[in-house]
Amino acid sequence: MLQLFRNIDFSVAIIAFLYFWLFFIANFICPQPDLASFQNGASTITSQIYHFAASAKFLLYFIPILSILWQSFLINALVNEFKLSKKATFITVPAAYLILFSFSNNDFLNSFLLSNNFLCLSLWFLFRSADKKAGLAEIFNSSFLLGVASCFAWANFAYFPLYCLALLMFRGFDWRDFLILVAGFLSPFLLLFTYFYINDKGAAWFSQDVGQHWAVATVSFDINVISWIALGFWIILVLYTFINFNGLQQKTTLKEQKYIQITVLMLLFGSLSFFMQQSFQLYSFNIYFIPLTILLSLNLQSIKSNNAVEILHLILVILVIAAQYQSLIF
Repeated sequence: MLQLFRNIDFSVAIIAFLYFWLFFIANFICPQPDLASFQNGASTITSQIYHFAASAKFLLYFIPILSILWQSFLINALVNEFKLSKKATFITVPAAYLILFSFSNNDFLNSFLLSNNFLCLSLWFLFRSADKKAGLAEIFNSSFLLGVASCFAWANFAYFPLYCLALLMFRGFDWRDFLILVAGFLSPFLLLFTYFYINDKGAAWFSQDVGQHWAVATVSFDINVISWIALGFWIILVLYTFINFNGLQQKTTLKEQKYIQITVLMLLFGSLSFFMQQSFQLYSFNIYFIPLTILLSLNLQSIKSNNAVEILHLILVILVIAAQYQSLIF
């Protein structure tokens, strides 16, 4: 089935849309009990969006649907546009669903799901800034959107040092570039603080969105057998990426190799987020969603045996279905 996604065609996009519903429909068949429990330690913006969505129940599903579809197709466009893979395909879209839905609670309205809408776009502008002809606007846009993502989920602050490193790798050291990077990243926070300060809530905003997150996170979830298997798959994917790292970079330019290196480094810097959130929920693993999606897509495309790819894909689909429909199966 995965071979269907090797072509860029409108009909394939429709199939990818139906592929999404194979997993997301579980939210209606096996609804989770307390959605509010997924908002522990949420930012001010996320809390306000959640309470607004809770007033119209359909938004609790509509916003995640739009977010997941937007992120999957945008990451796929990013992989194709910047030639991370050797051929333009739609494989990144199902790869995104296999990563996201491997944990049963990842697809509900939460701070990381919302922040990834902006983080995907931020990464797009970061890769565009690698072009020497690119203007300073790409640098500002990338860091500004990273700042917006951090306003939704403070843990994304962990990626700011990576953006500084990426800028060094892409453009070399330039004070002007780094000043713009810092200015772009801080702008969303300054705008938010100004808004809450005018409304006499500046101290409360700073305490909730910034102050409380500088601590080692407390793990606040129970993990079952299916989740352990999914986590094991993620670890195997990372290990295989390091083993197959040279294979992923074959027949790519130096610039494209740097894109792949930045993607791998997102896993390392994302792990620093454990020290930047008060409570580590199961959905907190979504901070790895973008790099894992890209790496799964690249690894699937690097396997030469079509039969091996299809068998692996089938195993992953069974795992994700078990995660999503576990209340019916077990």
